Amino acid sequence: VIPNGIDASRFYCGEKSEGLRRKLGIAPDAVVSLFAGRLHSMKRVDAIIEAFAEVVKQVSDAHLVIAGPDYGSDSDLRRQAQKFGLSPYVHFVGLLKGDQLVEAYQDADL
Repeated sequence: VIPNGIDASRFYCGEKSEGLRRKLGIAPDAVVSLFAGRLHSMKRVDAIIEAFAEVVKQVSDAHLVIAGPDYGSDSDLRRQAQKFGLSPYVHFVGLLKGDQLVEAYQDADL
């Protein structure tokens, strides 16, 4: 048996902290998706943004939070979001660590 490498209980609080939503101007009842990882082409964040363009057509209060350090893809991803008209719905927050990352997970719906 290999135990989990992190204390996952920190990410399950039962209620949203709403701190990240407040900082980004996202309504408490909006649907928030979170990507947390390196912004590198191998992570295919471009595919997430493309799929999210379809989500916004059906869920008008949907938001996508993209958290992670830039490994060469940040500017391309921002241009892509703008091209799809997603700038109001896609939030690039950079690298989150510790309590900020936990807050992001708590505020996300998926």
